[in-house]
Amino acid sequence: MEFTGILEQEEAKFYTKGEVLTILSEVLPSVKDYERELPPNKYVDLALKYGYLNYRVCTLADLHSHKLLKSFTYNQKKFFNEAGIFLMMFNEVGGKPVSVVIRSLKEKLFIDYSLFYTVYGLDMINPNFKYGDWLVLTEGIYDSDSFRVIYKNIVSMLTSNITLMQAEVLSTITDKFLIAFDSDGGGEVGYDVATKRLKALNPECRIERLVLYSTDKDLGVMEEKSNDIEAYNLRRSYYSSLVDYIIGGDGNFYEGF
Repeated sequence: MEFTGILEQEEAKFYTKGEVLTILSEVLPSVKDYERELPPNKYVDLALKYGYLNYRVCTLADLHSHKLLKSFTYNQKKFFNEAGIFLMMFNEVGGKPVSVVIRSLKEKLFIDYSLFYTVYGLDMINPNFKYGDWLVLTEGIYDSDSFRVIYKNIVSMLTSNITLMQAEVLSTITDKFLIAFDSDGGGEVGYDVATKRLKALNPECRIERLVLYSTDKDLGVMEEKSNDIEAYNLRRSYYSSLVDYIIGGDGNFYEGF
């Protein structure tokens, strides 16, 4: 399939991934600052509720006006062309954008655009975080950014396990991990893989598993229930108690609970 119209108008200009990420992080408005009405979307709602400024709005026209389209692959341009408008959820390390997850606002489709595969949310944890503090690990961005209201030191893997590189990065940050992967087959396998990889790097590290509320499939269900005050409060109270128990008491996660 050949692209027509706006995609054919792009000048022959190529930027590196690092340059693209920098340009977009500087010019795109946050969801909060976007002046037009956006389609209903749980990520949009999340950004507005908690003021996440790394959630940016982008359109195909924006990429064209900033002469960035030639820097993307055919499949990426196909995604932009079909989506029209999309969220770009930036991930920074040391204050510099290193990756972005791009989600369509029309369909449940997304792509990852990264300098390298890393952990999402490292720059969002408590600045006073130190080695030996507990770090919560989730699968997706929505999970971590929903749960951050309960415990700030939380990151997501953007997959159902952790890569070798992610394990190496995490092992330099702390030696205590609370894993909150999804309650499905992928989450079960991911927990085992994460445990093995983290233990291989540091056999003495502490790893506990956060049991999800009732039959919820992931942590994000709590925020998805925010329009049902009772359902939301039940989950928030449950998770707050669990986190307080292990973080505050620093004992065995399940003994006596």
